Amino acid sequence: MSDMSKDIRTHRSPDGNVWHCARDVYKSMGITWSGATIRNTQPNHRTMYPVDTPKGERLAVFISDEEMDFLQKHRSK
Repeated sequence: MSDMSKDIRTHRSPDGNVWHCARDVYKSMGITWSGATIRNTQPNHRTMYPVDTPKGERLAVFISDEEMDFLQKHRSK
């Protein structure tokens, strides 16, 4: 995971949890990004945070450490 994490945007919430940009995570794992993909994530393991883009600030979906671990475990099977 350490090799791919350098290309994944993160956000630290006020309670100290680290969240990972879902689009970046999926891209690094070769998972196709779609609304259906993120809907399969439990609501308590996803949230929205602003990110800077060439078109200005936008909200992006971020996933928890637990969801990243889940994706890695199921991807490697």
